[in-house]
Amino acid sequence: MTTPEAESRSAVRLPTWAGWCIGAVLLLAGLAVSTLHGTDLMAYRSGARAFLENPAGLYEGALPLEDGRSLPFTYPPFSALIMVPLALLPYHVAMAAMTTTSVVGLFLVCRDLAPRVAALVPASAQWVCTAPLLTGIAAWLGPIRDSFAFGQINIIVFSAVYLACVRWGLGAAAGVVVGIMGGIKLTPLALGLLPLVWGRWKMLVGMAAGFAGTIAAMMLVAPGVTRQYWFEVLRDPSRVGGIGYYDNISFEGVTARFGMDMKGLWFLGAVCLIALGLMALLGLRGRGDLPSQISLASAVMLFISPISWAHHAVWILVILYGCVVLPRETGRYKRSFAVLAVVIFLVLGVGLRVLGWDSADAGPITSQPWAKVVASIPALCLAAYVVLAFLTAVRLPDRPRLFELPQRVNWRPRRAAAAAPTAPLTDPTLPDPKPASATEAEEGAR
Repeated sequence: MTTPEAESRSAVRLPTWAGWCIGAVLLLAGLAVSTLHGTDLMAYRSGARAFLENPAGLYEGALPLEDGRSLPFTYPPFSALIMVPLALLPYHVAMAAMTTTSVVGLFLVCRDLAPRVAALVPASAQWVCTAPLLTGIAAWLGPIRDSFAFGQINIIVFSAVYLACVRWGLGAAAGVVVGIMGGIKLTPLALGLLPLVWGRWKMLVGMAAGFAGTIAAMMLVAPGVTRQYWFEVLRDPSRVGGIGYYDNISFEGVTARFGMDMKGLWFLGAVCLIALGLMALLGLRGRGDLPSQISLASAVMLFISPISWAHHAVWILVILYGCVVLPRETGRYKRSFAVLAVVIFLVLGVGLRVLGWDSADAGPITSQPWAKVVASIPALCLAAYVVLAFLTAVRLPDRPRLFELPQRVNWRPRRAAAAAPTAPLTDPTLPDPKPASATEAEEGAR
């Protein structure tokens, strides 16, 4: 039997400078492969210019892009407002700013995930678990790679929501951040499942305040276009693109591809998965940590959104993490979660297109009858993840009762808790506490 001392001696130790160099090379190579064509950044800039020049025309037809194409502006009007600075910069400067901000956000997320991942892997593999290396590796994941390529705001939204929750806990401040991000891109509002499960009403109030603040600001600046978006444009998801397009990994995309373009069916599927997600989160309170719970809420979010392009799934980082943490913490369905993690990594992390899939509507592959099934695999994986978590929760003998708030809180960080397996179940929704040494000093003084 290998002792902890032997594992420590066998661990590979990488110099700090080497980790930064390897991470930088991986990151730059990932950015080079993505080509950075900036299609969505052009759409942001086009919408911001239209907002400055003629707000009433923001949602009237397609807007001209800098590469000669035209695309409709599909985001809330608050998005056009915050993109004004990028519209005033030269294109290449704006692309550099968007890419740099995304890289910084991704690095900060990986810096938080690094010690969490290190607690899950053998000592011989912990040299990979540093923020620079994880950032370089993450840059090669399909949704993140494509978000860089499109100049998308996905990574910024993801990192802002993630960091607010893990740094400030599920409180009012994190709620305000999630609400503001929801005003930019609606999907983060689905993370309201987390405070609902944990009874963190201040976060729900903060979310409502942040989201309402973005609408109120736009009502003051451009009331006409704001009313147009919320009462007219929002009801037409086809503006974002063909719902049945093969890159749409949501449940509504699946129904549209099979000729079942029915709002009733989508609503039923969405309600069912929301219910399963809620019950899974309720049953898993005190198991795992906050990122693993964020992963469940984000899977529900991607599944129920009418349009979830593959590059929207930057949440794959926490979903893959959750596929490892949940079976480890509960001892249930380890093989099923492992298989699911591999499939998610292949169809989203690597990407169907990289595996030889032609995503064109009338490509040589997508024209085949079985192509609809292949294109539905990502959505099925999201649903399977939530269902597995639900089955795990209902089989736990000591699961919390519905609406029972946690009674005990362990203030130690995850790595410290890993060294003490007898620690009580934790409430992961609170911010990181003071170091243990400071707490012990206070107790000694008393």
